[in-house]
Amino acid sequence: MEEFTSKFQASLSQTANFFHELTGGGRVHDKEVTDISQEGVLQIAKDSELFISLGVTPNSGEYPMQHSLQSSMLAMSIGTTLGLTQDELIELGTGCLVHDLGMLRIDQRIYQSTSILDPIQFLEITKHPTYTFEMIRAMEGLPIGSRMVAYQTHERCNGSGYPRKRKKSQIHYLARIAAVADAFVAMISPRPYRPAYIPYHALEEIIRGTRSHLFDPEVVRALLHTVSLFPIGSYVQMSDGRVGKVIRANGEKYTQPVVELWQPNGLHGPSETVDLTKTPELTITAPLRELESPEATEAIAAELSDAWE
Repeated sequence: MEEFTSKFQASLSQTANFFHELTGGGRVHDKEVTDISQEGVLQIAKDSELFISLGVTPNSGEYPMQHSLQSSMLAMSIGTTLGLTQDELIELGTGCLVHDLGMLRIDQRIYQSTSILDPIQFLEITKHPTYTFEMIRAMEGLPIGSRMVAYQTHERCNGSGYPRKRKKSQIHYLARIAAVADAFVAMISPRPYRPAYIPYHALEEIIRGTRSHLFDPEVVRALLHTVSLFPIGSYVQMSDGRVGKVIRANGEKYTQPVVELWQPNGLHGPSETVDLTKTPELTITAPLRELESPEATEAIAAELSDAWE
């Protein structure tokens, strides 16, 4: 874990450096950015679960640099689930790293506002992909896939996104992956105008967005297979009264991850690791922050098949 955390901090520092260089009018060689994505591919190969857990850890770090890095990490993890090649993963990760560069050309008072944006302020936000595209134009070696991700991450499959209101068939397939990763990381991170969503509720919103044709169903399915319905790092209430922490996903069994279990009020006592696919009598009843009935989690799980049929 220490090695992964160290690599994450190094990547975050590199990301912040090229953000500041480009926004200050300097030049950045494309290799400075693609190297971060290449390192990500190596880390996924070493331990994909640890890599994912860092990507989906709620953050209140320096925006938009940390958001961009974590979006990149989650997108590459989803891409791995989807079977992308190494080159495609690097293109995807690199595009995510630079996709919010243009936000630093927006008046900070807008994206640091503690209230919901008015239409004029939101119009300013929708300009940032165009600013990003202009800023990366000089990076001659940046792959076309990365450029499309940088420009189209905020597009939506139903044509409601920005900057061009493109529909699914007009959105690059890598950008459709980036859109899901970007939205999920944004939701689980606090913003000046709202607290962070707990990961389970962020997934609820993503699933509902899929039903409204905002997101590519195949990508959302891959997100669930990657992080589970109760994402890695989430605390959950178990049917036997114990408290659990999700430590690994179980692919298609997204309601049955691997969990570390404790007795209530005993988080510092002995724990037990349980693979819920092998213990059907034991189930997750609710995310921990807001205890809900088992039916609440079952209802969301039941929505999934409708979302992509």
